Amino acid sequence: MLVEDEYTQRLALKSLAYIYPEQAEQYAITFWERKKFEAGTYEDEYQKIMVLHVLYQIHSPKLNDYLDLAEQSNYEYLKMNAQEIRKNIEKT
Repeated sequence: MLVEDEYTQRLALKSLAYIYPEQAEQYAITFWERKKFEAGTYEDEYQKIMVLHVLYQIHSPKLNDYLDLAEQSNYEYLKMNAQEIRKNIEKT
């Protein structure tokens, strides 16, 4: 079954981080790069925000690369989430 709803897709990715964390990184990166939603839309931004949170949750070695990409983007909320994740990393 193909799900086209952005919110459902985002929650599925989040759930994957809990159920199959060893596979979540691959799917998270695919979500970031897939260009399913038009650049500049909230759907594209929210997908990328969830990618950051999944990579953070699973302690991905690729997290810093995606935090850098997020901080270079034009998305305000994506940047804010990247900065918050960096602060959380510094606390630990």
